[in-house]
Amino acid sequence: WAHPFIGYRGEEPALAYLANGMMGHFSSRVQEYRNLAEELLAQGYRMALLEDTGSKPYLQLSDGTHAHMSDAMCQLILRYMDSGIKMADAIEAAFCRMPAELVALTLSPEAPACVAWARFNMPLYVGFAAHGAYLASTPAAFPDDVVTEPQLLPPCSSGYVYADYFSVKPMNEPPAQVAPMDPNIRWQVHDLVCRQLSEESLMYAQLVKMARELFPEWDMNPANALVYDAMYDLLKQGRLKKEVRQVPAARDNLNAYKYYFSL
Repeated sequence: WAHPFIGYRGEEPALAYLANGMMGHFSSRVQEYRNLAEELLAQGYRMALLEDTGSKPYLQLSDGTHAHMSDAMCQLILRYMDSGIKMADAIEAAFCRMPAELVALTLSPEAPACVAWARFNMPLYVGFAAHGAYLASTPAAFPDDVVTEPQLLPPCSSGYVYADYFSVKPMNEPPAQVAPMDPNIRWQVHDLVCRQLSEESLMYAQLVKMARELFPEWDMNPANALVYDAMYDLLKQGRLKKEVRQVPAARDNLNAYKYYFSL
């Protein structure tokens, strides 16, 4: 997940937005999103503009500066909230106005007891402990004090997560369809993961790329969640082995870590 972006009213933070995903199926709409970002800036919504970046999540504006797409999405959600729309409904509206293959969370002082969420196809699981709720991209991330089985929140939906329950509201008009996670496709992905990891060590992203090929006719697919589910099942069986490899990072002379899995 990227770092959070902040929406302000005056000098006071009014919204924190955190997202995970990619443009994916909606890559052809980049110019539309650039125009929307400039519209938000003209209306007084603040963004952290950079002079130059080679990163795809950034939108190049007409003056040559760059705005992160998630920053623009954060301001768009805040604009919907400023019009009187509740936080989860505001995320849904922003997702449908500026869609990407995403899952997102928001926090606001206006609703301090909950986290709002919205999801197209990227995964988001919820689990509960005696002291509150956990949210994660993968069920393998939950600590031992979770007393419920991690549950994948539904696609093309939004809602709230509180300390001891969550709510779900299907989107009225999602901009694209997500392939269903039926028993047959679950078995196919599980079989693919087992076969590939029995032959060589692979990263999670490599497995997802293979799983995506099982959905040639769908706008969006749940490959990420299906691979996580398969790996979680193997982990519970004690069959999944993880190897951490240290590699040079892309910048700043740092080191990065890549996680390889095998059976």
